Amino acid sequence: MLRRSLFEQVMTRTRPLDALTPAIITDLGQTLLEIGAPIVGLKLGERGLYVRTAGSARLARIGRGQIPVRAVWSTWASRELWAPCFAVQAAGTTGSGDATIAGFLLGLLRGMTLPEALTAAC
Repeated sequence: MLRRSLFEQVMTRTRPLDALTPAIITDLGQTLLEIGAPIVGLKLGERGLYVRTAGSARLARIGRGQIPVRAVWSTWASRELWAPCFAVQAAGTTGSGDATIAGFLLGLLRGMTLPEALTAAC
């Protein structure tokens, strides 16, 4: 929704996510950080989960969802990671994006490192 013309162009394709290059995803992540998001997570279908985070000063202000274990704080600050999906025999994909975000939030709230939280998400 940040780039309406890009959205419209992408949606004309048979496989819309294929049109989103890593450079476009990185740019969108940076834009979302600039407008105030401390943590950006973009679920990209079979391509996995992209996460980009702000610096530790902004992460420290996220309130009740703060990472509870300060020892892992450095693994979350100023990061950009892309976690691939696991290879599975899918019976269907309904709810898979929601399940991914739930796994990510579980990792955040349990004090996992960012790579661990991405694994839990995927």
